[in-house]
Amino acid sequence: MGVTIFLKGFLEIYSLGSGKKKIKIADIGPGMTFSKNFFSKFKKELEEEENFGVVSENGLDEQQAGLLKKWCANKNMEFVKIMKKNSFAAYMFAGAIFTLLAKISIINLIMEIFKIG
Repeated sequence: MGVTIFLKGFLEIYSLGSGKKKIKIADIGPGMTFSKNFFSKFKKELEEEENFGVVSENGLDEQQAGLLKKWCANKNMEFVKIMKKNSFAAYMFAGAIFTLLAKISIINLIMEIFKIG
């Protein structure tokens, strides 16, 4: 029970770091990802006007970034919302360092504190 609450809290904190961020059209670049909502609204229009292609999981490529900038400028858009991505690796590294320093894993420490198991 306690471990579940801890993990839920940890995931909520992690998800706060990811989310949407408003950027200027001029700042659109390769590797950026957009919300599904953004592409569902404009995907047909983009595909009809430009040879946009499919956006990979890694975000826009250079050609797509340029086409999207031009398309947004033609639509007189000033800002778009991108999805901020957070790497989980930083949290894994922090957990490994904590484990080495404390000489006990986080899960075992929580279980000891809450007298679980």
